Amino acid sequence: MVPAEPSPLYATISPRADAGAAIVPQGGNTGYVGGATPEPGRRQLVVSLERLASLRSIDPLNFTMECDAGMILAQAQAAGLLWVAETADGAAAGFAL
Repeated sequence: MVPAEPSPLYATISPRADAGAAIVPQGGNTGYVGGATPEPGRRQLVVSLERLASLRSIDPLNFTMECDAGMILAQAQAAGLLWVAETADGAAAGFAL
């Protein structure tokens, strides 16, 4: 599943979770977080967050931003926010970590 908006997720995820399926969110797919990899033999719904990458707001006075879970660090930095956390692959590392 690769949603572009959060709202369709609720209708899709809820019945599957109620039925016992695990939800596996995938962010930047850097490989840093093993939890983003589905486990063999389990009922799972893989949800890619790559299209959920909207920047909602930036407040430069309070040094805060609101963004979707799929936004990667490089996108945040390009928007003008100095993000002090660096990773080996900052271009792909996501906030969903």
